[in-house]
Amino acid sequence: MARRCLVEVEVLSCLLPLVGLALAAGPSESVRSDDTVTVRGRARRKAEKARITARHSLTISPFRATWPAFHGRYEKRLTPHLGADVAVGFGSWNPLSARVVNALTATEMPDVSMREVEGGLSAYVGGRFARGMQLGMTVRRQVATSEVVWGVDPTTGASTTTNFEARATTVGPHLGLKRVGKRGLTFQARVGGGWMFADAEANTELAVADSSALLPMTRGYSGPMVFGNMGIGYSF
Repeated sequence: MARRCLVEVEVLSCLLPLVGLALAAGPSESVRSDDTVTVRGRARRKAEKARITARHSLTISPFRATWPAFHGRYEKRLTPHLGADVAVGFGSWNPLSARVVNALTATEMPDVSMREVEGGLSAYVGGRFARGMQLGMTVRRQVATSEVVWGVDPTTGASTTTNFEARATTVGPHLGLKRVGKRGLTFQARVGGGWMFADAEANTELAVADSSALLPMTRGYSGPMVFGNMGIGYSF
């Protein structure tokens, strides 16, 4: 009898570790199954993003159109994680903020014409050309011109006219976001800051009867500057 009990104890001692392993294997198998589903879901999302193989992007700025002005950007994919772009802009400088200030202060803003050209190089961090965060460098050149006529004095007939031109070059890093949909619809936003080198020249002409005098004035600026732009368009 004692021998039989001893045999049963030995059998149980051999079976208990196996039972423990079986119980432990159940939850772990479930976890592995969940992990597999998660991995497959991530792989599917990556595959969907990889199917967007756009190599070119064209976007325009809807906010600039309200000035009114045009600002368009073309970007070319150099590698899946690197893009180069060039942008051009022209039109009037009369943003909504300036119009609000003019209305509150009862002042009249002179017409300002602007032209700009911009180049940039962007690395796509944590993504690709079609979808990712941009980190890069921007070089921008802007020229603004305006002519202001101060009016004619009815008594003396004197008039004052000022011609103004400002030129600025900005160099600095930028941070952006880009998303390209399956049908090519593209959204892009960019903000940056850098160093501006600017100079301005104003020539004021005072005219009275048949005589006139020219008063030139020049100014320069060098310092920090922020810039940004948002665009919508199409990629192919």
